[in-house]
Amino acid sequence: MAQVFYPAILWPVDDAGLFGVTIPSINVNGSGDTAAAAMADAAIILQEVIDDLAADRAAIPPPAEVKPLDNGQWVLLPALLPSPSVRVNITLPADLLARIDSVSPNRSAFLAKWAAEGLRAGR
Repeated sequence: MAQVFYPAILWPVDDAGLFGVTIPSINVNGSGDTAAAAMADAAIILQEVIDDLAADRAAIPPPAEVKPLDNGQWVLLPALLPSPSVRVNITLPADLLARIDSVSPNRSAFLAKWAAEGLRAGR
C-alpha cells in the first residue's frame, strides 16, 4: 500500500467545546476534545472511506488543493491507498461460500472488505 497525505482543515473549538476536522476532497469530518483527537478521528474515518471505496472498486478522490482559509488551518492526514489486486486461490467450506453468495454478488469484494475491517479492528 502506498501512503498519501490528504490536506484537511482543522477548525477552532466550537460552541460545544470540540475541535473539528474537514477533509474537503473526500467529504470526511471528524471531531474531538483536542486538536489531536479530532485529527485522529478524521484519519480513522478517512481510511475507512478509502477502504470501502477500494472494496467497491470505486474511484478514490485525490487529495485536494490547499487554498487560503479565513478560519481554521491546514493539516495533513495520512492514508494508505490500496495496492493493485492480485488473484489468489483459496479454499472455503461450501456452506460459508453459499452464505457469502447469498449476500454479495462479488465474492472478492466481500472478502477484501471484511478482511480489511478485521485488520483495522486488530483481529
